[in-house]
Amino acid sequence: MIFYYVGLFILAVGVVFRLFPSKHVNRIYGYRSPQAEKSLDLWRYAQKVSGNMAILMGSLMFLFGSFLKWNGWTNFFLIELMVLVFPIIPIFVVTEEKLKKYEDKSSENAGSL
Repeated sequence: MIFYYVGLFILAVGVVFRLFPSKHVNRIYGYRSPQAEKSLDLWRYAQKVSGNMAILMGSLMFLFGSFLKWNGWTNFFLIELMVLVFPIIPIFVVTEEKLKKYEDKSSENAGSL
């Protein structure tokens, strides 16, 4: 049941991030990392990428949780709790990788002007 509810929550967070992205660097709302806070352009890109990744990973978790619930396999609380971090990690890893590539691409374009 953990995957079902946490997946639904992460999916909702991703939808909110995509529909109402944080427009300015702040300490309250949005995807925050040192890389994302380097510039407003990187910040806005991070909100877009992290929202998309949260939607993807939240959907996968929700579907997996639904599958477990539908089959009546709801007694795996501890196992689900132990592996819960694995579907969440890609949100951060992919966002940071894309931010790095975006920053490198932006600096190349700025250098060629």
